[in-house]
Amino acid sequence: ENEASSERAVASVVDDGFDDAAPLPKSVKQPKSSAVEIEPIEAEEAQSNAPVVASGNNAIERVLMMSNVAGISNVRAVNSKPGAYQWRAGSLFGSGEQRQMNSPAQFDGFVKDYLTKTEERCPGDFAIVPDNTKESGSMRVDSYEIACVGSDVSSSASLIFYNEGATFNVMAHETEASKMADAMAVRDKIFASLTSGRDS
Repeated sequence: ENEASSERAVASVVDDGFDDAAPLPKSVKQPKSSAVEIEPIEAEEAQSNAPVVASGNNAIERVLMMSNVAGISNVRAVNSKPGAYQWRAGSLFGSGEQRQMNSPAQFDGFVKDYLTKTEERCPGDFAIVPDNTKESGSMRVDSYEIACVGSDVSSSASLIFYNEGATFNVMAHETEASKMADAMAVRDKIFASLTSGRDS
């Protein structure tokens, strides 16, 4: 039960909403009650630990499959939020979201908004580290690392932001801060898969 509680605490730091006109991330903290409760997925693990079978209807699911990330299981839609998904990647908690862009110019605003709202959910010290970015034609892929430590929380996540046509996608893999290398390894696999064969 403690493990499940810890996982939800980590998951609640990552944002689940967007705002078209987002400011740059600032050190503004919101009350802890503003954290969004992510639906727990532990109950379903006992029923199925088999690798996910991509339905072919969802870009995030397809990316997980083609990236050959080990231990992917329990990919499911979040019923309360259209375009939101959760899964497991070994010991990591995965989450993804999709939103339509009216213009490629919205990409930066969506990224900034996600990071800002995630920072506001952190009750401790928050760090954002840009990792990589690549553009080719109409596709762009950005990767980041984030961490929230202090005030009885120690969580981290690797993030991938990318567009597929007019669809903006976010993929996060979360864990405790001491296991950030695991989340970064998954992020790097996904980044390489998305950008493979594309010129810089």
